Amino acid sequence: MSVMAVLAFAGFLTTGAFRDPARQTGRVFLAIPVGAFIYMVMALLSLLTVGRVDPRVALGATALIGLGLAVVISSRREWRRDDAGMGLALIALTLGGVAVNHIFPMARLTEDSMQNLYLSLQFQLPGALELISPPPLVSRQLGLASLHALSSLTGLRYVPSLGTLFGLSTIGLFCWITYKAGPSTRWRVWLVGATAAFLLSGNRFLYSWFYINSHVQVAAYLLISLVAAWLAMTRSWTWAPLSGMGLAALLLFRPDSPLIVGMVMVVIASLLPENRTALWIATPPLVVGFSWLGLILFRYSEFAGVISLASPVFSGILVVLSGTVALISVRWGFFRQVARYYGLILVAGMAVALVGATLMFPTTALASARATVLNTIGGYWFTTWWVAVALGLVAFFVHRIPYGRLWTQAITAMALLYWLLPLLRDGAYRLGPGDSGVRILIHFLPVVTTFLVLAVTDFPRVEEASYEGLQFSSRVRARTRKVAISARVSEESGQN
Repeated sequence: MSVMAVLAFAGFLTTGAFRDPARQTGRVFLAIPVGAFIYMVMALLSLLTVGRVDPRVALGATALIGLGLAVVISSRREWRRDDAGMGLALIALTLGGVAVNHIFPMARLTEDSMQNLYLSLQFQLPGALELISPPPLVSRQLGLASLHALSSLTGLRYVPSLGTLFGLSTIGLFCWITYKAGPSTRWRVWLVGATAAFLLSGNRFLYSWFYINSHVQVAAYLLISLVAAWLAMTRSWTWAPLSGMGLAALLLFRPDSPLIVGMVMVVIASLLPENRTALWIATPPLVVGFSWLGLILFRYSEFAGVISLASPVFSGILVVLSGTVALISVRWGFFRQVARYYGLILVAGMAVALVGATLMFPTTALASARATVLNTIGGYWFTTWWVAVALGLVAFFVHRIPYGRLWTQAITAMALLYWLLPLLRDGAYRLGPGDSGVRILIHFLPVVTTFLVLAVTDFPRVEEASYEGLQFSSRVRARTRKVAISARVSEESGQN
């Protein structure tokens, strides 16, 4: 409990340092993922400086960062009355996650789980990078292994509540953003509640809460990166650092994460964010990507020193750099004119690549399609994705979401990536719940479900503002009233 409490309150205080997030109850559900991200960065720094992950040092540094931010918030006199209530809610969330796993031990371990836990032990050895076999560095990554290294402080072999707390944070963030985005009515409560039940009915998503693997963490950080980016465009730029943290955290979990991160960065760039928004989103993944991909994986993994697009490490570095350049270039001369089309160019390029790869590897494409259809009908997904896809196709054409391209283009790119991955590796998806295709769908489900609820939300019809960011709530209404009053005054003056 004490270990997870440190992560929770470090994340809570970090979100409190940004003005708009600090005022939102969604801060409670961001706390654990943000605190875990800070800890993983400290673990990465420990690995870079002393050659091993020391969970005591990393957790201690995380706690010190939280205390430092508490001092900063106090010096600004920005503590609020509802901070105590949100702190109590966070305690309840953390206690609940820990208690569920203590009373009902539901953790599930597979061969993949054991490899992650073995890697967490290896990372703690002196000279870890020289001792670890190169392939696991790419296939297993640092994120999950470093988090479960905290078990050495508890006397356990892994942290049982880690997945459950990330799952609760994901479903809580989903409920918060979908409820707050619409009018506070009984109809809205039923809509969000029913959709949350639909999200949890996806057997594989709920299973990932107790499965010792990285899927629920990837789902959480992907949702955070998109929700925070959307809020940075529609409410306040102070959400941008949280989007950057979510993208940076993704780079520490899976070998295909750089592709997802790069896609999201390009789509965000097409929304023409203002300079500080773009910089805050781009900086965390650039720094983490350079540190993990460039300084460690490019030196110690099985693709060490390989300069080739066939290398997931080298290509991952290029993709993250490309996403960073895309975000920064929205203010550069010629690029300023074409930046709004970045997302369309990305989706079109991926579609062409998919067609070409399918023609090159038709057997792999057909086998993957067959496995996906059977896994989403008779497998543990049941009909979740068939319902989501059917509703999503309608939502693409009827939604009125401000800056909705963030959702539609990101989801389209994710769908194309899903079908591209088996072709890029020339290894088809297969039947069964352990298939990588089944597990990839876990990552995308919260994002798709969030889009479905936002799509039926009655947002006011306003034009997207280039570089300024759209305030679709009180600010838009105030501006609309001001324009209407001015027009009426002008009309009356003309009549007189």
